[in-house]
Amino acid sequence: MSRFSRILISSSFALLAFAGGCRVSRQTLYPEFVSRKPALGPLTVLTDCMLIQGLRSDTSKIDVPDNKQLAVELLGACRDKLTSRGYTVDRTMLTSVGLLMNQRQPYRVVFTSDDRWVKDKDLPVASAPFYLDKSLAGNGNFQAALASLYANILNVGQRDDTAKLYIPSAAVVGTAVGSGTLVVLLAGGMNVPITKVALQSTRNPDRNEAVVAVDPVSTASVMFYIIDVKSGEVLWEDRVFRTGRSVQHDKISDMLADILDQIP
Repeated sequence: MSRFSRILISSSFALLAFAGGCRVSRQTLYPEFVSRKPALGPLTVLTDCMLIQGLRSDTSKIDVPDNKQLAVELLGACRDKLTSRGYTVDRTMLTSVGLLMNQRQPYRVVFTSDDRWVKDKDLPVASAPFYLDKSLAGNGNFQAALASLYANILNVGQRDDTAKLYIPSAAVVGTAVGSGTLVVLLAGGMNVPITKVALQSTRNPDRNEAVVAVDPVSTASVMFYIIDVKSGEVLWEDRVFRTGRSVQHDKISDMLADILDQIP
């Protein structure tokens, strides 16, 4: 497993431990949201999806078509739920796959569905980002502003106070996509492979016990923000972290559903 993957897992454990305590309700954190909802106007939903498949080696794997498909599913669910709650969703956009990942870290990459038939060791090696929307690929300022926006969201952490939060880079991103209100949806996870370790007998230190399987611990996260473009103010946010034996599309979708169910 790569060093970056281990860092991702460790960070997720820390966030999970923090989130496991007393969680302040979103309504308490954002008491003005309901009154401001009618003035939000059309929403633009942006997302970056990053599911990583850990391999039994130093290089993990990225399935780009799978990440794109997950993004389509999440954006569709987000549009449907927000519309049913009275919001107007003007546009949804998969901006990238892995925009904020370490660009110096190599990954085995599945670029097309045909690549799934290729053995892992024979897949091409590449570094992030693994996909960029064409509007990003030719616009360095837009790409930098979006990366800054996503980075700020990742660095916020679980909030437990009512102090207002501002993300200035939202203004540049909002202008680029032509929207006054942004919805940012970041989803990702790490599927940790089953590993085997040799355990030594506690009864007889001179005897090696048989190799046994260790249950893997995979992690997943979904982060959701509604941001006013003009001021950069975060109007609403929520995030969910979970661990489990594997991270599949339905788990990520269920996590997003938990978030969307809380929105007025």
